[in-house]
Amino acid sequence: MKYCTGPIKNMYVKSMGVNEKIGEIVTESIVLQKNAPFYWNPLGRLVSFEYNTFLPTKSEAETFVEESAKRHPGCLELATCMYADYGHMTVHEISRKEFKQLKKTYKEIRKQKKSS
Repeated sequence: MKYCTGPIKNMYVKSMGVNEKIGEIVTESIVLQKNAPFYWNPLGRLVSFEYNTFLPTKSEAETFVEESAKRHPGCLELATCMYADYGHMTVHEISRKEFKQLKKTYKEIRKQKKSS
């Protein structure tokens, strides 16, 4: 079986200036995890083991952050979006047993996070 590892990043508004009549929004990203594991779902999309969902792409995150900043310019600290950097994924090969164990491990981690 195959799975991927790659970075999960968080995009935020670095600055918001005024460029003539249009507000210019400058975004920046920080790395939350360098080698987060992902697997392919039946539709061929990469799903995060840790979050058990498809994470937005960089362009989707940028659109979300910019729209949030435009709608709520007084709350720029809330205009953030976590995304997966799908362009920098590394493919790994593991056995079916190891894959199932990896899914089980992350399911337990998610369960523990929920209860705390």
